[in-house]
Amino acid sequence: MDEKDSDTPHRIRKNFSESGRDDVIVDMTEEEVKGRWGGLLQRTDCSPFGSYYFNPSAGWTDAGKALAIMAHEAVKMGVKYDIGEAFRVVRGEDGINTIETDTGAVFKADKILLATGAWTSQLMSSIEDELELPDEERVESQASAAGVCVAHFQLSEAEKEAYSQLPVFVYGGQGEVIPPTDSGILKFTFATSVKNIISTASGREISVPVLDQINAPPGLQEDSISLIKPRLPQVLDGGRKPDYYRLCWDSITPDQQPLITRHPNPSLSNLYFAVGGSFHCYKFLPTIGKYVVNVLNGVSNGLQKDQAWAWKPAHESKRGVHEKLVPTRVFRDFA
Repeated sequence: MDEKDSDTPHRIRKNFSESGRDDVIVDMTEEEVKGRWGGLLQRTDCSPFGSYYFNPSAGWTDAGKALAIMAHEAVKMGVKYDIGEAFRVVRGEDGINTIETDTGAVFKADKILLATGAWTSQLMSSIEDELELPDEERVESQASAAGVCVAHFQLSEAEKEAYSQLPVFVYGGQGEVIPPTDSGILKFTFATSVKNIISTASGREISVPVLDQINAPPGLQEDSISLIKPRLPQVLDGGRKPDYYRLCWDSITPDQQPLITRHPNPSLSNLYFAVGGSFHCYKFLPTIGKYVVNVLNGVSNGLQKDQAWAWKPAHESKRGVHEKLVPTRVFRDFA
């Protein structure tokens, strides 16, 4: 579903056309949407939306299971997998050569790649302060932490069977409904994100996740209910409420392109980033690794990708690929 004033349908069709996949778009009318999938969307308020399409080739995956499988395969191939909480980036004589954990353990390498998501600014803040880097060379200028609220409903077996008919239900730029998991969890995600701001030792502001990611504040819960009610109102029948909420955090870039690059400061030239998922880049998991390796090896990924994933000047402004997820609200206003 796309809002009446949205150019998203045109942009999506353009992308599919350029990739040679015009066949995956099935246009639908409002009546067809409400009558499909067992009539589960019969009570959906479609008044904000002007167009509808179905992509039968799309789907969703269990992210936790996929990552576990990937880690297992990597270990089988010889990757050493250690667990610890990265605490500090440490500079040596020839640049960054050490990551220190909160237990004091150290990991050394000639090249260090941070795939640290929403925690990147916090991990980088001490070395940035130590080097007195200007704002444009601090990672916060490239990727900041943003959180979204996700409502979870535990379905009965009968409900699970019924709602399993649904595809991923994307309602414009507002959010989406994810079909039931194996354990019968129906998830509502919302596109309105928040930012949590703290100050570093030098007084600069950075964004970091909130430590408590289970207890969403009442204001965010109310926002969630107000978005669920017009989209899938029957799940709230009888005064029902979500069984629990989660705050899910990611690093988001100004144009929602990933940041896959080397740090621009010569003192940090052996430090690399693979961050900036912007709530949509997980889908690249099967293919993105080869591009990250190219960056580590100084090999171009082609002009378009090199430019899209590079460290960008602060003044550079381009239209984003997932703009409505850029945070405009601050977490403390809800806490």
